[in-house]
Amino acid sequence: MSYPIFPTNVPFNRKAGFKKTPHFNVITQKPAAFRGVVTASLVPFPTWDFEVTLEYAIGDESTALSILASFLDVYIQCHGSGVFFLFTDPNDNNVAQGNSAMFNVTPGAAAPMGVQGDGVSTQYQLGRSIGPTGLAYDLIQNTGPTSPQVYVNGELIDSSLYSISSTGVITFVTAPDNLATLQWSGPFYFLCQFSNDTLKDLMRVGFIPSETGPNGFDGLWQCGNIQFSSIFV
Repeated sequence: MSYPIFPTNVPFNRKAGFKKTPHFNVITQKPAAFRGVVTASLVPFPTWDFEVTLEYAIGDESTALSILASFLDVYIQCHGSGVFFLFTDPNDNNVAQGNSAMFNVTPGAAAPMGVQGDGVSTQYQLGRSIGPTGLAYDLIQNTGPTSPQVYVNGELIDSSLYSISSTGVITFVTAPDNLATLQWSGPFYFLCQFSNDTLKDLMRVGFIPSETGPNGFDGLWQCGNIQFSSIFV
């Protein structure tokens, strides 16, 4: 399935902040004495919550190639929160070989979600590690706009030796050797969903001269509190 792609030329307001935070779903059971508290995380990987402010988007609804129209194009295609879209985080959109990871998702694998080859398994989900311990993992499902490169024991392998699914699962033609180091590199998107079905803060705050805008002017628009979150499919 193809998703709308959030335009990369949208001018986010850096002064107002670019908010992004990992999100988990944890159940906590507290006994009456508050001793022996039991917790269970329902997700092994975080999703990410975003909140951004649109600063001085130029254009109008009728100017097809304007920044405003490009932004509204994605929002309307998504029917607000009704359809998912692909988002390029301007600060976090590429995985380097050194902090990449692959998780064993082969049905019946002896070590499910293991990060090394086992000589038998052929299917591995793309991911990455965050931080110095190498134990904080993040799942990557949507690669692009260019294809990832895949490495086995540090060696780049030809793309004919594997295939990649629409959800970031690498299937090797031949199972990597036992204890083989599996890595990848390349750009990626966050698959996201808008949190709200309307843009309450979208407003025109001025005009600038334009040869293509309505009546010789383009609108200047702002929109605060644009919220969306990444999801897994």
